[in-house]
Amino acid sequence: MGLKPRGHLAICLFFIISCSKHADMDADCISEVTVDASSMANQVTPSQLAVITNLFAANNLSTSGEQFSNLDSNRYQPPGYPDSVDQVVIGAYRWVNHLPVFMWNDYFVFYNGVLQSGSFYYHGSVPGPDTSFRQSLESLRRIYQANYMKVDISGGLAQSTPRHPGSGYLDSCLTAQPGYIDATYFNPALPSGSGLAKAWKVAPVGTSFPMVIIADSTGAAYPVSVAVP
Repeated sequence: MGLKPRGHLAICLFFIISCSKHADMDADCISEVTVDASSMANQVTPSQLAVITNLFAANNLSTSGEQFSNLDSNRYQPPGYPDSVDQVVIGAYRWVNHLPVFMWNDYFVFYNGVLQSGSFYYHGSVPGPDTSFRQSLESLRRIYQANYMKVDISGGLAQSTPRHPGSGYLDSCLTAQPGYIDATYFNPALPSGSGLAKAWKVAPVGTSFPMVIIADSTGAAYPVSVAVP
């Protein structure tokens, strides 16, 4: 769904990414993740993409910045409708300036070709073309080390007591990916979906746990909590 997670995130990657080392992996063992065209490629079939393109055009929606991940269609009778409708549900990852928007999925619902109010997609202000970032890899590593043990782990066999990652991750080599995030994560006074802020997604190499999102402008940290089955 496109709704902003409220403190919990399943352990999964939102994007397939390519990771390149800064020079040779610096002494502090952190590297920046870069993306190429394949990282932003749609994950639907050509026939599904044709359906999406037609639906978006008919509803004055732009496909720019959307990485379409799935399309489901069925006959469905919504509450209060006298008959069933042709329902199409489309999921997409959001990209801005060729950078990912972390922890955000767009979600579009159509009945008989018409966009429905139950859809949830980003239509707030879009950042300008400047993609320079101010945090150094060294500072990102320090911020990560100071905050990753604040990640909450809930669910599983110990339902009642949240757990936290241990000190074993202190020596982990890290990846840091630049992108954007809903500005609400760092300024709760803002309405969700109204603006984006530059941020870094930092986690150990080869995994998304434990993950910390770091605001590029201030270095503020958002430890991403995890719910396990």
